[in-house]
Amino acid sequence: MENLTFGNDRIKTGGRHVIRDGVLYLTFSGSSLEFDLEGTKASARIRTDLWEDPALCGYLALFHDGVFVKKIKLDKETADYDLFYSETPRKVRIRLVRLSETNFGKAAVLSLSCDGTVTRVPDRKRKIEFIGDSITCGYGVEGVCGTDNFSTSTENPLKAYAMLTAEALKAEATLVSWSGNGLISHYIPPEVDTPDASFPLMQDVYRYADVAGFGFEGLDSPEEYDFSDFTPDTVVINLGTNDQSYTRGHEDRVRAFGDAFEDFIKVIREKRPNARIIAVFGVMGQDLCDEEERRINKLSSTDKNLAFLKLDMQKDEDGLGVDFHPSAATHKKVAEKLISYIKRT
Repeated sequence: MENLTFGNDRIKTGGRHVIRDGVLYLTFSGSSLEFDLEGTKASARIRTDLWEDPALCGYLALFHDGVFVKKIKLDKETADYDLFYSETPRKVRIRLVRLSETNFGKAAVLSLSCDGTVTRVPDRKRKIEFIGDSITCGYGVEGVCGTDNFSTSTENPLKAYAMLTAEALKAEATLVSWSGNGLISHYIPPEVDTPDASFPLMQDVYRYADVAGFGFEGLDSPEEYDFSDFTPDTVVINLGTNDQSYTRGHEDRVRAFGDAFEDFIKVIREKRPNARIIAVFGVMGQDLCDEEERRINKLSSTDKNLAFLKLDMQKDEDGLGVDFHPSAATHKKVAEKLISYIKRT
């Protein structure tokens, strides 16, 4: 039995993550590890933070040869989780993906134990970076509006438009997403009329490989992201849903959002000089569609590699996820529209 830590060439890691002292911290939705095994068994030792509310614990998804096997619930502070077992040696591709978003249910993979030969999975040629909020996280996609309350058990980025798009295009995907996030305000309820910046807004989150998890054992400070670690062909930004809970059609607030949006596009362009940048918006509300499109058109006068894609509003007949979030059917429609657009352009 071989014990493997991280930072070696045999284990492929994906999404935004941190490796410190041989430990892999799966920090953002969709972050992952993957390897090929020719042998009989594999397990992972994983540490997490235990919430008082068990509805907020972490979840991972396990795949064998691209086929979903099970969800792994991280409900013990440190535990060993079986990833694979076979009576006789055989080849299998094992993939472990973080389902819960960055601020719930930390996941530190301390080591892998494998009986057999471990080899690296080849990288895909295409790469896409997605920047977003709860929609990109797959918030509530496995729950029902009016029936279920939010819990990490109903959150699944693999059923959301971003990962569906990447998979259809056979692309590596990185998600920088956090529920409630925006550019000038987090989500605020109707009875509140002041912007909320009580935790980092997306222009700050974007700078980090981890910003929500520090304070967790072994991850005692924010980790600046090394943008050379992942060079996307395409960047998709889907922000504004939470900002519009504050802007509410007020011209000065809409303009403030537009300024922040334009500045953030410039930051993305600085970090991703050769990528196609596509701003998408509209599935949970379209109040800021015109402003986003106007700002993209303005920047396009000097940057031809920018585009805006207006999304269709979700429909009741397609179902609604938890807290009026898109259902799996709606996410599939959004993905189909985005896939078509990327292929066409």
